[in-house]
Amino acid sequence: MACKVLIVDDDLDFVQLLSARLRANNYEVESAGDAISAVLKAQKQRPRLIILDLRLPAGGGFRVYETLRASVGTSRIAVLFVTGFDRVDSDQEMKVRDSLQALDQPFLIKPFNAEELLEKVSQALKRFQVPPDSKESDLVKEIIGRVTPAPAPAPKKKNFFEAIIGWVSDIVGHW
Repeated sequence: MACKVLIVDDDLDFVQLLSARLRANNYEVESAGDAISAVLKAQKQRPRLIILDLRLPAGGGFRVYETLRASVGTSRIAVLFVTGFDRVDSDQEMKVRDSLQALDQPFLIKPFNAEELLEKVSQALKRFQVPPDSKESDLVKEIIGRVTPAPAPAPKKKNFFEAIIGWVSDIVGHW
């Protein structure tokens, strides 16, 4: 089964270019053009990786990242940030680089080549592998167990005589 990737960027040409490169390398690709649809698609489709632009309509990439990390269902999705801030000014670029490094997240600055993309995708996916027998997996199961109510106990079966005695007791008790 192909690894599912969600590309979140409002630049359609960039999305098409990335999609073609990733599909050529056997990735299944979906896309979103703004912050709101990114969060909704991530929650619904549960991709293994999100390639996330920092500047987005309806909220920025950092806000999407925080929202995903706050949800148990999306907190373990790998994220690869991309930005074109390098082209804006060096002061803004330094702030973005510092923020991304503080998050300890892989990132790419546009423009980048195909080899850089595939290398960073691979790095991001490796960072967020959660084996089924890991402590984190156990923690998630424990949390789900706390939230899920225990099944109701099955009603006790009565034999014929217990049913008759109970029925008579009910009748006599009403007189």
